[in-house]
Amino acid sequence: MILCNNLSKEYDGIQAISKVNIEIQKGESVALLGNNGAGKTTLINMLAGIVKPSSGSIHFGSADLPGPEIPENRALIGLVSEHSFLTPELSIKENLSFYAGLFHKSPDVNRTNMIIDQYGLTTRKNQKVSTLSRGWKQRASIARALIGTPEYILLDEPETGIDQATRSIIQKSLFSSQSDKVLVFATHNIDLAIEWCSKAIILNNGKIIREIPNISNSSKSTILEALN
Repeated sequence: MILCNNLSKEYDGIQAISKVNIEIQKGESVALLGNNGAGKTTLINMLAGIVKPSSGSIHFGSADLPGPEIPENRALIGLVSEHSFLTPELSIKENLSFYAGLFHKSPDVNRTNMIIDQYGLTTRKNQKVSTLSRGWKQRASIARALIGTPEYILLDEPETGIDQATRSIIQKSLFSSQSDKVLVFATHNIDLAIEWCSKAIILNNGKIIREIPNISNSSKSTILEALN
């Protein structure tokens, strides 16, 4: 579970996130929707422990437990953002082996090979990241985020600029069988949010203006109305 209590973030007097309260249970896949500047990326980065809140709190597991501020919990987070966190001079396999070693006393070769196969990276595994296209780099970035079997998967517009094959892999691997995970997906794509997620949270100027449980195609008009 992720629990946010009166979460706020201010940058130079500008309120990026304001008194946000969220509860996300294991097994839920939640779409964060909002126009540019709504606060989606700031919220994702606070959940990931990259950005420190100005006030309020984040809890993992229960209201009595800490959130991403402690290293043990950051190890439970898989983040996919505009930054791949991959070393350009290393191959895909070398990058994944490095990150696998961060989560285990010794690199988990079997898991690394399984992730490489799962994301269709076998033919590119020895290729340097610096030579990859946007789509292949994004596949590698998602594989890197999942190599440690995270409990909290945070995605900041992972579908931007990628091909349909990569989108299909993302849907199958992330959104089809994650009953024991918490998944938060920041996106501008309403259709993907409806197709991939079970719930929507709509932000505007750093505030939650609507929550929609059990989103479906019938929710699209409600989402568009809220965004406009």
